Amino acid sequence: MKYSILSKRILHEFNQIRNLSQSKRLVLGIESTFDDSAAAVIDEDGKVLGESIKSQMLEHKITGGVHPVTAMKLHEVNLPLVVDDVMDKAGIDFQDLSAVATATQPGSALSLQAGLIFSKQLVAKHRLPFIPVHHMEAHALTVRSIEEVNFPFLVLLASGGHCLLCLAQNLGNYKILGQILDEPPGAVFDKVAREIVKYLPPEYCSTTSGGRIIEALAKKGDSLKHPFSIPLTGHTKTVRSRSCNFSFSGLQSQVLRKIAILRERNELDIVTCQDVAASFQKAAIQHITNQLHRGIIFCQIRNLSQPSPILVLSGGVAANSCLRESVLNICNKMNTKLICPPIHLCTDNGIMIAWAGMEYLKQGIGISEDPENVRYEPRSPLGDYIGNEIIKENIKLPKVKVSWKRHI
Repeated sequence: MKYSILSKRILHEFNQIRNLSQSKRLVLGIESTFDDSAAAVIDEDGKVLGESIKSQMLEHKITGGVHPVTAMKLHEVNLPLVVDDVMDKAGIDFQDLSAVATATQPGSALSLQAGLIFSKQLVAKHRLPFIPVHHMEAHALTVRSIEEVNFPFLVLLASGGHCLLCLAQNLGNYKILGQILDEPPGAVFDKVAREIVKYLPPEYCSTTSGGRIIEALAKKGDSLKHPFSIPLTGHTKTVRSRSCNFSFSGLQSQVLRKIAILRERNELDIVTCQDVAASFQKAAIQHITNQLHRGIIFCQIRNLSQPSPILVLSGGVAANSCLRESVLNICNKMNTKLICPPIHLCTDNGIMIAWAGMEYLKQGIGISEDPENVRYEPRSPLGDYIGNEIIKENIKLPKVKVSWKRHI
């Protein structure tokens, strides 16, 4: 990631012009990469002065998925509302802000466009510095707003749009160990959940996410009932199987085929749905932890991590309690400290964007010299991919004993 540098002189002149009354710098963060309009104001110590989020879940539930044009129009309506709400909660005026930070990459093109247009109008009107933020980097940095985490550290991001294992070496400096090859885990959890709830009582068809539906069903299911194949482990001599990349489309096909077979046999009821959910969740989590395990070993082989390594687990899928327990099991075996941000900070939010902006503001870098010419980027890698180096190491995973009980 490359950013233009705002000189210390310009920052000094800006502060003189503003004659800021507050003793600490404040950043307004704006998030609109997909289907949530969110904003927050945060100070340089990580204190949240105000936060607001407007979900589009109800509107998109009608169409069975997020429609890009609908999402864009909702952002256009909601962003001014959430920003006004945040400023009211913070009890400040726009002239009290030190900068505005907005997620400009990656994400849904029309959603990014809505957020960027709104932000450009805002910074132009109030003559504020503007900091473009990488959405995935914001996820990675969030934990540093609440806990002291020094570079370098490992980051596992699992969400509805991404699955990524990377080494955070510094601001804007990331090495990608593993990335998603097809369908991200959150999207697959949602698709499986949408199919399963067709055969469940109405109370299961709530406004909650597909991931939460699967987790709730899995807690009462038999995870050994349906032995779904773990992705990228079927052919142990292929290069794909010795990487840290993630793949969920094959697992999704297995699960949907199983549901179709059970439907044809008239065997789909609450119990069978619980068993399918538990078996699916088990396979998905084992795949994620396998790739994580290999990544930790690689970092140790190459001396890329600290003497006491740290792993940050974030993203919407990280809210899954079974995933957290399984990742913790791997971390304990590998002498790695696991840090999970609070669940409300794992999903997309304005706080993470504001904090990422604050990190760059503190360093005096990443601030746009010409906000009007900033562009959004729907596809934007967080850093350099070094997965081929992992394949060269040909790391065979040691066996890890995992207890998958009926009630997980």
